[in-house]
Amino acid sequence: MQSYFIKRIEKFLSSKGKKLIGWDEILEGGLAEGAAVMSWRGEDGGIAAAMDGHFVVMSPNASNYFDHYQGKYNEPLAIGGYTPLRQVYDYQPVPKALDSIHHPYILGSQANLWTEYIPTQAQAEYMLFPRLIALAENLWTPEKQQNWDSFLTRMDQFYPHLDQWNVNYRINPPEGYEEINRTLEEKISIELTNDIPSSEIRYTIDGSEPDSDSKLYEGPLQLKLDTTLTLKSITIMPSGKKSAVMTGVFEKMALLEPVQKTNYGPGVAYMYYEGEFTSAKKLNGLEIYNGVVNNFRLPGDHSEKFFGVAYTGYLKVPVDGVYNFMLTSSDGSVLYIHNKLVVDNDFFQWPSAKSGKIALKEGLHPFKLNYFQAKYSSFLDVKVEGPEMEKQKIPDNWLWH
Repeated sequence: MQSYFIKRIEKFLSSKGKKLIGWDEILEGGLAEGAAVMSWRGEDGGIAAAMDGHFVVMSPNASNYFDHYQGKYNEPLAIGGYTPLRQVYDYQPVPKALDSIHHPYILGSQANLWTEYIPTQAQAEYMLFPRLIALAENLWTPEKQQNWDSFLTRMDQFYPHLDQWNVNYRINPPEGYEEINRTLEEKISIELTNDIPSSEIRYTIDGSEPDSDSKLYEGPLQLKLDTTLTLKSITIMPSGKKSAVMTGVFEKMALLEPVQKTNYGPGVAYMYYEGEFTSAKKLNGLEIYNGVVNNFRLPGDHSEKFFGVAYTGYLKVPVDGVYNFMLTSSDGSVLYIHNKLVVDNDFFQWPSAKSGKIALKEGLHPFKLNYFQAKYSSFLDVKVEGPEMEKQKIPDNWLWH
């Protein structure tokens, strides 16, 4: 029915001297002869249309949907996803997988700002700027002339124009630490950056909110962790405009002791639930089935919406040390080790990542990992990095139940 309608309306538009363009769903069932495609579900639809001789506007949701979050912390409520400024700047609308003979069919690219979660003009501006400027340079400058560092320098000089026009642009908060920071060390060094050279970074370490009278960041902070410490920092522009506050808790950890267990087997146990979940922390739906998998793959065909999976078992850690665990999921996921919340990635979202650290002794450590899928495509990826160990998927020989 959709294909019939698209082909019929394309003939009508052509008779009036107009051309049809539609989202990449119109590829389903075959395109009308003169139709152009707006490729939003990644690049595959645009590539297929261009290879078939149709004009394409590239607008993939991973880089061009400005209703996605711009930062990982302290952002206004959004529909989900994560599209930082650098990701917008780096996107190239002509896919490398497309043969050069078909490049002329790529007309360009477009950003999209859907407003289900954007109630005001000010918030719309916050979501658009400076990402829209990054996309403009991306599209209007030859790829060989694009330079991220140069863009940041020129963007720094452009912020006063946005101030003059009363644009409510986003200001990057200081980066250099996470919400939860755990270490075995008694003293650590923290370097703060925000990619805005003309700005100031102000901070506090007593839990109070930072402002223009707080300590000025002038170099790496040397933090002594004899007690749990809360670092709060803020970017202040020459105009006085401020970023959101970045808050991080720092604590010195002790290595957690392993459990003593002799009767266990390879893989992780799981329980599969059906239900409309809003949080991975509470999977209270109807249990459908359970079993064991060799890693954190989603059981079943997992094509239906509204389900959750609870994994339980033991991590067999090879050496003492601090381990950083990373969850990438669509929608939400949480990881507990020894009943401690290590990673909280519990949101409605396109695939987005969060990480967390914990100190573990060699041996078996009980864990629980919950995942739910509700709004978006089902996806779960679990990685780890640790002592003399680069980031990688958790090895199968770590997983026991």
